[in-house]
Amino acid sequence: MKDAQGRTIVVGGAAYIAAHLKNLRQGHDNSITFTTGDDFSGWPVEVACHQDEPTVEFLNSIGVEFAAVGNHELDRIARVLARHLGTDEDGVLRGGR
Repeated sequence: MKDAQGRTIVVGGAAYIAAHLKNLRQGHDNSITFTTGDDFSGWPVEVACHQDEPTVEFLNSIGVEFAAVGNHELDRIARVLARHLGTDEDGVLRGGR
């Protein structure tokens, strides 16, 4: 996770984040889960080697409904970003997240 200044905070990994979000959502049926961008940069080599697919899988698994585009999403070529967003290279939505 990142703090407001973009510094990485170690909070216990994917399972911890998923459990924490589940607890936060209890009793809040109309809540929305989203990211503020920069989801695709600075991860370990095993994630980067898979073009951040593990990140996309995790975000989908915790119910992220939309994401802002941060400057690091633009580090990738348009084809890779479009695939992650579920659009074609012209920005037309294909379905998916």
